[in-house]
Amino acid sequence: MDADVLILGAGPAGFSAAKAAGRRQKGVVLAGEEPYLPYWRPRLSEILTNGAPMESIRMSGEDWFRENGVEWLPSHKAVFIDPKEKSVRWQDESTTKYGALILACGAQPQVPGLPSGRRVYTLHSYDDALEIHRQCREKKKAFIIGGGVLGLETAFALVKLGCSVAVSVHSYPLSKQFDKAGGQFLDGLLQKEDITVCCGEAADFGAEMDDACVIAATGVRPDLELAKTCGIRTSHGILVDEGMRTNVPGIYACGDVAEYQGAVPGLMAIAARQGEVAGTNAAGGDAVYHAILPSPLMKVGDISVLSVGSMETAPDMKIYRRISTDSYAAAAVTGDAVTGAAFIGETVLGMKFKRWMEKGGIISGAASFADVEKAVFAEQ
Repeated sequence: MDADVLILGAGPAGFSAAKAAGRRQKGVVLAGEEPYLPYWRPRLSEILTNGAPMESIRMSGEDWFRENGVEWLPSHKAVFIDPKEKSVRWQDESTTKYGALILACGAQPQVPGLPSGRRVYTLHSYDDALEIHRQCREKKKAFIIGGGVLGLETAFALVKLGCSVAVSVHSYPLSKQFDKAGGQFLDGLLQKEDITVCCGEAADFGAEMDDACVIAATGVRPDLELAKTCGIRTSHGILVDEGMRTNVPGIYACGDVAEYQGAVPGLMAIAARQGEVAGTNAAGGDAVYHAILPSPLMKVGDISVLSVGSMETAPDMKIYRRISTDSYAAAAVTGDAVTGAAFIGETVLGMKFKRWMEKGGIISGAASFADVEKAVFAEQ
């Protein structure tokens, strides 16, 4: 079996690449390591609550592949790439030749070190979600290491399942999206949702882990193992240009495995757009990727959260806030630009900020959040 365009990885980036390549060229093959059709990995938290069948989170059915002329290869793990021969060797020792190759291999979860003998689960696949669902139904207690987006989505899903849930964080929840004041505000809302937040090193909370299903949600690292077999340049991820090309001719990368301009954002919208560019170019097109402003939006329980850009402290940065009983809004201003914004319960306003920031909105003389808001609304 040969492929004009071979895509390794069936997540949002790989599936988006398959759609883009399939519109331009025949002989597109999409390979996934799991036995399931492509599914929305960000929706795995739903499976934690209801143990629903795979069909509930699938991106498509088998009919899509037939109708679009894309061949689907489930349960295929690539172990070696030969760029000279333009071939991929699979785990079963069979090979596939390709005209162009797209690496959409994603990332692997990081597992923190804990005392030996402590079983730690990760939420990375559908099978992972089913197993955590089973464990939590039995134990009725969960301890989640990591208070990022995945950790909080997991926590809320397990509260709905009827579990007692604790979340371990180094300093405060959503520390990548919020400043300390915002994280502390969110902490208070989580307590009201029956989620206990434990601040400090996870290993310090052994008693809280006893008899609990322990789940690691401490981030991921790009899966670079395959790229390193064939001389593809890597840093934090696989280094790509604006066309998602690697340094090896005919090989592209996209999604959570790709590093563009020093960033590996790990966000679905960015992965899908990079996949579209990679798929188009692998099939003979000339698409260009323009960096997307990171703006993860999540709704957990009754709490809506949106962050735009970066709230990371920088020289000469000022943060302006508006805080009420059930909402929080903050804008980080550096020079004449809003470089980051974060919202709890005010996501409609947050989307206005996002559009304004994407347009390169300029602000001067701000002394309060109201001043920043006024500048945003003046250009809507």
